[in-house]
Amino acid sequence: MAGKGVMLAAVGGAVLVTAGVAAYPAMVWLGNKMYDQNVENFTKGSPVVYNETEKSFSSRTGTWKLDTPLGELVFKSETKFGMTGAETLIVPDYESAGFKAVFKELSIKEYPKAEMHMGYSITKQSFTSDGFVEPFKISTEQVTCDFAGVKFDSAVAQNVNVNATGAEVVKSFRSNSGKSSGNVSVPGVSCVGTSDGVTAKLENLTFKIESVESYPSMYDFRVASFQLSDDKNKKIAVKNLTFGQTADAGSGVFNFRSALYADELTFPNDMTGGSVELGRTGIDVRMAEVKDADFAAIVDFYRDMALGEFADNTSDADIMASPIAQVPMDIRIQELTSKSANGGSFDAKGSAQFVIKDIMKARAAIDVNFTKSYADAVGVGEWPDTGVAMGFLKKDGDKYVSSLSLENMQLTVNGKRIF
Repeated sequence: MAGKGVMLAAVGGAVLVTAGVAAYPAMVWLGNKMYDQNVENFTKGSPVVYNETEKSFSSRTGTWKLDTPLGELVFKSETKFGMTGAETLIVPDYESAGFKAVFKELSIKEYPKAEMHMGYSITKQSFTSDGFVEPFKISTEQVTCDFAGVKFDSAVAQNVNVNATGAEVVKSFRSNSGKSSGNVSVPGVSCVGTSDGVTAKLENLTFKIESVESYPSMYDFRVASFQLSDDKNKKIAVKNLTFGQTADAGSGVFNFRSALYADELTFPNDMTGGSVELGRTGIDVRMAEVKDADFAAIVDFYRDMALGEFADNTSDADIMASPIAQVPMDIRIQELTSKSANGGSFDAKGSAQFVIKDIMKARAAIDVNFTKSYADAVGVGEWPDTGVAMGFLKKDGDKYVSSLSLENMQLTVNGKRIF
């Protein structure tokens, strides 16, 4: 029995080896075909030109050229094909005229090492990439900046269509397809003005994005700290800045959220002098229950805007007759909040409902409340009592409150019609 087992294992191994040897040429051939198709897709209708310099059955080398006002930017690529896909290494050609001109313009004397690795997985049917730029310095007559480098990566499904229409984007949301994602990180940047004494410092910038076809379904931008100051001790500082958006299609309709927050803010007070110091400050905006057809119209509108269609070829009357003008908008300020260093607070909530074609029938409302200490902190401490005297504010305990509403072009403040 043992002998038969060994023989069976040997036969099975031989079959696998034979299958692998037979499949290898087919997989490499497929990789070459896909490479040609991707080159065509990437260069068709674009200013990028690809020139192949060497080709063999299992590898390809070439250059990618982009003509700019400063000269050609050239990148070199080398691709190797295997059983499971392909891997490509791309590096900038710093001897090309465009890069030389850029480095001369920015006084970059030491060329930073930079690489991008791209891969294609046949089994996962997706493209991946990652890369880096090592630290470098920029020095001009006005400013000197040190960059701590850049890292990035991405993953793109094979079937992603960057030219997808709104209806196609909706379909991909529903079928959970056409996805891509990317990440960029910058450890730090510091700059010094050579004549005005202005300094700037940024630490730990990260950016994440996820897309469905051409639409960013999620992005997340973060900065751990940023500071800008001058020789007169004026300073702008931000800690833990976050800005993001999400789009959720899981409940049969689309729901959107955009939020901007910072844990600490410092900026000059131009009215009273000194500085304004704030704690947790931000805004959270929602747009809920958008139907598929309406979301498709929104995607098409912004796609046309990005392509310059409305700016160049469309009149106001055309916009009013377009699908975007028929979409009912229901936008809600879930939270608008700020805390001051002296213990004060500001909070507001609001909403707006409108259709562009009937903008005169728009409805909006906002409720505001804040403390006297917050008004003092931002340099408008004398305004609240004036607002009470004029009827724009009411006193409610230790807070000042106001309710504003707009309907059929009539503005009401605290129940009193203004116009």
